[in-house]
Amino acid sequence: MATPQIPEVPLPAGAVPAADLAKSWEDGAFEYRCIEGEQKTIQLSGYPDAEVFVFPGAVQMADGSIQPRGEQPHLQSGPTVSVQVRWDEYMTAAEARQLARYIEDAADIVDRWAGPDGHSCSFDWCRCRWRSESGHWWIEYVAATLRLGDPYHLQQGQTPLKVGVGVSYDEEEQPAVVIHIDGGPADEDVDAHLKLTEAVALRDLLNRSIENAAEALQHMTRQMMKAAGR
Repeated sequence: MATPQIPEVPLPAGAVPAADLAKSWEDGAFEYRCIEGEQKTIQLSGYPDAEVFVFPGAVQMADGSIQPRGEQPHLQSGPTVSVQVRWDEYMTAAEARQLARYIEDAADIVDRWAGPDGHSCSFDWCRCRWRSESGHWWIEYVAATLRLGDPYHLQQGQTPLKVGVGVSYDEEEQPAVVIHIDGGPADEDVDAHLKLTEAVALRDLLNRSIENAAEALQHMTRQMMKAAGR
């Protein structure tokens, strides 16, 4: 039997073929290829040979579609998230949180790959996870650990303070740059939606603030060295 060939159909955003050759079910009646997303790996502290890794996977049919969950023929029953870890690989709290973030990222990817079963989108940056063809969302966070953001101030059940920056775009409304403050001792959950011109002005202010804070840090370092007699 001749090796089945997948036609020249585009891969979903962020996907690569998981195998060099196309495959088939039932003696070539159904051509497909397995696809995967980026594999993210955590090297566990204290276990030199132990790794945990996460990656999204799916089956792409010859017409370019992604095989929905539960349909026949099936290989892995729709887009999936693969987590490779042994039961005896113990993780620190930080490593466990990193694993949770990696799983969330992989889940976002397979949602986008899923088409009608999730959010099908032409924007590579979009991380929207609800069924909306016109709504788009992306945000990433950094920790804010000075002053009241110091984890020392947290009580049981509170989450660390973080600041996120992203994009909110509903095709019926103007795109907005979003700043989200979340967590901390006051359990913040505040959004600010900025016009592009406002975001540019804020970026310029942030750059100036970074320069000024860097100058202040240099001054503090000199004062500390002076006090130490250096």
